Amino acid sequence: MSAVLTLLRIKNLALVEQLEWQVQPGFIAITGETGAGKSIIIGALQLLLGERADKSLIRTGADLCTVEAVFSGNDLQRLNPQLVEAGIEPCENDLILKRTLSSTGTNRQFINGSPTTLSILKNLGDELVDLHGPHDHQSLLSPETQLRLLDSFARAEQQLEEYRTHYRPRSTLRTPRANRNWIYFDTKSPKSSRRNSSRAKKTKSRSVTNWRATAND
Repeated sequence: MSAVLTLLRIKNLALVEQLEWQVQPGFIAITGETGAGKSIIIGALQLLLGERADKSLIRTGADLCTVEAVFSGNDLQRLNPQLVEAGIEPCENDLILKRTLSSTGTNRQFINGSPTTLSILKNLGDELVDLHGPHDHQSLLSPETQLRLLDSFARAEQQLEEYRTHYRPRSTLRTPRANRNWIYFDTKSPKSSRRNSSRAKKTKSRSVTNWRATAND
């Protein structure tokens, strides 16, 4: 079963003091008149997907805002390699995301109870939910998603994993920089300084020429 949202908890976000929403099987849409709170639910999901936030989102009079969600489904196990690499407990059937914002400016995020960084939360969120709107990201426009779809269509997952196995250690190598011997002059005499500055420019120009010639060889 694909990963689906089964529970959403909101506390002190915007106008919402406390909300617990258990999503039932077969749910497909949220409807309501303007001002009913639909955008707050979307905003809570955006926070859990790693969107940046500030303390202005905290409900007036509160010191801490908390948003928590539970995703369920067997498809979550495909995220386990990414979680293990980040030092986070892997999923079985549930994935728990939590984020807190404080009035002091301290923001914290958790995945399966383990503290994590905002970038890891965002990368994981891109695999869970796709928000489509006038100003929201769309995964089909992401080059990473396009490559993943192409590899899936070509059934090249095994070749891709083999490529990554060889690429990771290779990417850690660093090409040593070419030795560049610059000559600088520092004198107190203005006249000598101008003369030496001109000599330094010529020396530097010759050094660059010699370096290029060596690189071409």
